Amino acid sequence: MIRRGLAALVLVPLLVVGTADDSRVAVAHSALARITPANGSTVRTAVVEVVLMFNEKISAPSVTVSSVADPTGRGQVVRGASRKVVTFTPSAPLGNGNYTVRWRVRSADGHVVSGVSRFSVRIGS
Repeated sequence: MIRRGLAALVLVPLLVVGTADDSRVAVAHSALARITPANGSTVRTAVVEVVLMFNEKISAPSVTVSSVADPTGRGQVVRGASRKVVTFTPSAPLGNGNYTVRWRVRSADGHVVSGVSRFSVRIGS
């Protein structure tokens, strides 16, 4: 019993000291900080780009923006110089309809994260 207590007194401080100053330890994966158009929003003009902003640098971005009229979600994906911003430019401006944005990126820690966002376009409403 005394040996267990002594072992705990020695090991616990070592664990705390060993991890307290390790700035290389990743505490979380990348997260979507903001998306434009916003999730659940209704836009009154044609959408010419969808911009995704992440809380940390990402790589290997994949984005599609699909609707019933265009289920393929074709467009160009460009990662910004900061490596935190991804811009999706559809092959044609997005007119009236409901759209689903599907994104997938690789976090700085190497893990893949993904998500879905939806918005509507109602021109002249």
